[in-house]
Amino acid sequence: MTFSITMAKIKSRESKKKRNVSVQKSIPSECEGYKVIRLKCYEDSSATHCVLAKEHSVREKCKEKPEDRTVFLRSVPPFVTKEALINAFGKFGEIREVYFHPAPCASVPPSNSSRFFDDVPPIFGFKVAYIVFTQVGGARNALLSPPDDTLILFERNPSASVLDGWIDGYNQRVNLDCEALKKEVDEYMAQYDNSKEEIQVKEKQKQEEEEAEDGWVTVGRKTGIPRKESVHKKIIKKQDSRTKKTQLMNFYRFQIRESKMNQLVKLREKFEEDKKRITQLKESRKFKPF
Repeated sequence: MTFSITMAKIKSRESKKKRNVSVQKSIPSECEGYKVIRLKCYEDSSATHCVLAKEHSVREKCKEKPEDRTVFLRSVPPFVTKEALINAFGKFGEIREVYFHPAPCASVPPSNSSRFFDDVPPIFGFKVAYIVFTQVGGARNALLSPPDDTLILFERNPSASVLDGWIDGYNQRVNLDCEALKKEVDEYMAQYDNSKEEIQVKEKQKQEEEEAEDGWVTVGRKTGIPRKESVHKKIIKKQDSRTKKTQLMNFYRFQIRESKMNQLVKLREKFEEDKKRITQLKESRKFKPF
């Protein structure tokens, strides 16, 4: 019974190997101007992933991505890291930098300014990569590599499992340096306070300039003033004095006309009051000759 089981396992392994060999033979060496490069996670992995590579050539030049020393990769899997590509393409030459983008881009991707907070959103899903070599020969060797050459991304550590890798990654994210985090937060808040003060000073200067140009003064309620009738009267008196100073009397025609009408009305009222007072005096006076 055990002998038949082992023979079945051996036959299944051989059939898998034959199937992988036939699949690898069916993979083309080029596709629409791109070179097809085969990648494997580990040396003993049966699955193979293909990426499309070609020389980086764009109209917009970038000094961090020189055309003669940069290899452009498409269809890069999500699990591939910068260290994995350096490990895989390092045999062609020394690598200076690896850049990841969600889509082809001529410039350098933005980086996080903080150790603890992400300013740039992470890339999910498949992505593109730019491998920058220190010398021209590295990019040329990568693009002229044999078509059946398979690159290995990771080196298997027999003492560590996948679960151990997940645990280490989680511990690195959770176990933070509290002092460094507090220092960074304090620096950020100090910069925020300084920028807020500068904005307030600029707004105040701008408001004063506008008031000087237009002749208008913005009056606002100050906090801390007691709400008493005497204080309210003082404020109204100050506002009236300010308006009298800035107001132009009898400047327009309608102002002159209104002032004359008001003056006539006041004279008539005064005349009527004087008549009433004279009649009262006459009635109260008594003639006594003896």
